Amino acid sequence: MEQQPKPQLDAGVVYRLLPLTVSHDDAQRKPAEQQLLAYESSIVANKTVPQELRFIAVIALKNAVSKNWKSKESIPDAEKDVIREQVLRLFNEESGQGSALEKLRALQAFQKVVRALASKRLARHRQEFQQIGPQLFVLSAQLWSTNVDALLTALTNYNAKTISAQQLEALKPSAEMVVHSLKVITDVTLHGFNKLKDPNLLNFLHFLLVRLKNFAECHSAMPDQPLDELVCKWMQLTVKLIIQLQQEKPNAFRKHFLAEYLDYFHSAVINHIGVPSAPRFPERFVVSCMVFMRNVLVQTQYKVVTKKQVANENVIEANKLLASLFTPDVLLNLCKVLITRYFVLTPEELEEWKDDPEEFIRETESESVQDNLKPCAENLFLALLQRYGDGESFALSGALVQLLTQAIKESEGKEGLDGLLMKETCYRAIGLGAFDFYDHVDFSAWFTNQLEKELRAELPPLPKAILRRRIAALVGEWVMKAPQELRRPIYTALLPLLHESNDIVVRLTAANTLRLLVEDLNFYAEVFMEFLDGTINLLFKLLVDLKSIDSKLQVLNVISSLITQMEERIEGYRDLILQCLSELWKLSKDHHLLQSSIVRTLASLVKSVRGGGDAFYRFVVPLIQYGTDVNSPQALYLLEDSLELWAEVLKQAAAITDGLLQIFPNLHTTLMSNFDHIKICTRILDRYILVGGSRFLSMYIQQVAALFEATIGNLKDEGTILALKPLDTLIQLYAAQALPLLQNTLQRIFSLVVALQKENEWSRATVYYLSIFARVLVHNRPFFFAFFQQLSAQAGQNLLAPLVDFWAEKADSMSEAHMRKLTGLALCLLLPTNDPQLLQRTPLILGVVTSVLADTHQNPFENLVVTTDDETAATELIRQTQAMYRKDPANSTNLRTFCLERLQEAAELNGQQNYQAHVLSTVDPVILASLQAPPAAQQGQ
Repeated sequence: MEQQPKPQLDAGVVYRLLPLTVSHDDAQRKPAEQQLLAYESSIVANKTVPQELRFIAVIALKNAVSKNWKSKESIPDAEKDVIREQVLRLFNEESGQGSALEKLRALQAFQKVVRALASKRLARHRQEFQQIGPQLFVLSAQLWSTNVDALLTALTNYNAKTISAQQLEALKPSAEMVVHSLKVITDVTLHGFNKLKDPNLLNFLHFLLVRLKNFAECHSAMPDQPLDELVCKWMQLTVKLIIQLQQEKPNAFRKHFLAEYLDYFHSAVINHIGVPSAPRFPERFVVSCMVFMRNVLVQTQYKVVTKKQVANENVIEANKLLASLFTPDVLLNLCKVLITRYFVLTPEELEEWKDDPEEFIRETESESVQDNLKPCAENLFLALLQRYGDGESFALSGALVQLLTQAIKESEGKEGLDGLLMKETCYRAIGLGAFDFYDHVDFSAWFTNQLEKELRAELPPLPKAILRRRIAALVGEWVMKAPQELRRPIYTALLPLLHESNDIVVRLTAANTLRLLVEDLNFYAEVFMEFLDGTINLLFKLLVDLKSIDSKLQVLNVISSLITQMEERIEGYRDLILQCLSELWKLSKDHHLLQSSIVRTLASLVKSVRGGGDAFYRFVVPLIQYGTDVNSPQALYLLEDSLELWAEVLKQAAAITDGLLQIFPNLHTTLMSNFDHIKICTRILDRYILVGGSRFLSMYIQQVAALFEATIGNLKDEGTILALKPLDTLIQLYAAQALPLLQNTLQRIFSLVVALQKENEWSRATVYYLSIFARVLVHNRPFFFAFFQQLSAQAGQNLLAPLVDFWAEKADSMSEAHMRKLTGLALCLLLPTNDPQLLQRTPLILGVVTSVLADTHQNPFENLVVTTDDETAATELIRQTQAMYRKDPANSTNLRTFCLERLQEAAELNGQQNYQAHVLSTVDPVILASLQAPPAAQQGQ
């Protein structure tokens, strides 16, 4: 195909089109992009075009290349060559910016290219990148070395005051080149070498630590110099490279670099706080040092090996190396530094506590381990305990408990806030290490003899709040160690902390600890009953006093857990809880997460208490309607929880109400919109059929039929089986009323069965399809035969006989005894007929019946009927379910007797002698004998 010539460049047209390429309107942007495809490279290289328009042209060119470069016949190869050439020439753009900036821009482009190549994951692409990796590394390492030496010299001269700040700042492009060249080195090191053996790479990584120490000294000596931000950034990138390298190549890293880097990072952690003579490190750098140390401690390739275990040489060598680095003295000192310098509450934290206690709690609980000093120090502390807590040669846990016990005693002798902060820090450490200190601390004695008394101690407001908050948190962390006899004293000591006279931080911490106690496996509701009244009132008072949505959510979770664990014992507080939740709902407008939590709390309440009065339904029903309106924005947050609440309300309802009937269309709309919530929706539908009864069906039978048409056959097996459950209930209870409206659904089910039969495919839903036909036949035999007569007339052949063959074939695939017996009853109803094709299948039917009888050794009614000791307390759902199962022929009919009666009917219909001679004579005598003379074990079936 002949290439079209490029259109002549018209500056006026270009000026008009370029702004349109960044428009949000597709109708304007797309035509402009297409018209500029031929102009792009020319505009970018044309120095007579205004610079701001050239910038826009560069963006347009980049977007066009990203979209069209790989597409066939989109950009001709000749044009690609022109674009490449012109883009490369742009690096020499004459804009008066100087050669240093040109190099920086070229390096940035180079770094983007290397990053793109390194990010490819296919094996072929990785091999190709590893082929050029060594050359790329040498180039970038030389560039890095040249610029880092120049930068270090300039910083030294600045410190010696031989150059000015302006002269140092002029080297900013060189400093940025150090950063970008290190980014290139990182990508090449991690992805450009298959193994860590290249001599140039090994030498560089050793030298990198030397330069890291140099720049750390520069930062410490000159924290305010103009390039300090870039220095800190370079230090952070360096330690990031080391962290990634250790994670990806742990054994090679251990062999060449682990000792020296671990030693330096350990010294940075030890000396960062509290050592005036030591160099100061950037905080993010120290955080990364802690991350590195923790990664080393938990690395599976360095796992601890006991004397009884067999390990490979790499693991043994790693254990020896770490044992030489982490001696008992080093471990104790490191833990002491972490506890006394990093765990302690800082003045900034105390100030935030005072100014915004709820924000203080939120930040404390949500701090990222990778970004903040304190949580990272806590994780390192836990890693040390995990690895060395119960070591064979040195048990760190026991030694730390002794150290902390001594520190607590010393803190009690100090006056002022410092002593209290030290005690709080020690308590924090004991709480963190609860799992590892389990065998070294007698928590019961400690709580009784010290902690309980300290909770009651009269102190100034701030010290009292600090101590109470920490003890409350400590109890929550040690909840698994609290024996049953200690629970009552803990409740007695903890609940006063919820009182409004306490600080908000203390109250929130106490509430969270209460949740942990309530959710613990050793929680006993009977023991907590005496505290329930005060707890409910204090928690709702706390809810009122809180301002933050996050804080309110925390307390609501506590209330929800309490409701769940106390079960029916919470019933006396139902009205109070409903009133408080109602008030909270009014305040929750536009706060969908809070609304969702309220809905979940209500669902927990409904599960624990049965039914409710008018006030209950006046609050709950509109809330369900609001949350299940799929056409409103709040449904994104509330739909799932509101459906669960809806199902629970129907389950516990004493009777169907007008409000519950009026909101049913929301269920219809939800299912018609998508099938994401098919499980809960079918459960709700089934309960409506049971609880709503004929009143419900008189209002919504058309919508119910439409739901079955929309779902059955359009879902996977699991969803189809769920949808067939309410269909079975509907036919069982209201066959005469419902079946005429379900003909389309039944035709759909039959077509699915025929398709499965023809394709000889297996589907879990097959036996459930057949069970529906069994239900129709058992509950409305005339409709069943009329339905198949109509289908057979339309098809021009008998469709029922082949169905019986398939039915009998799949009977053994029915795993549920109830379904098998229902199938047996249904097939028996086909015996009284004069249809020759059905008469021919009498042996097949009787074979299925005897098989069912042989497998049924007890009355399934005993297992299937829901019973309750208190009939007056039974909900409408339970009563209707019991009645349905009692009336179900599969539970109330003797299959053997039923079969014999149907055989007698068939004989009378066809004539005794004729039936005996032409039908029963074809049946295996063993089967007939089994039906006539049942074994004792099968009596009553």
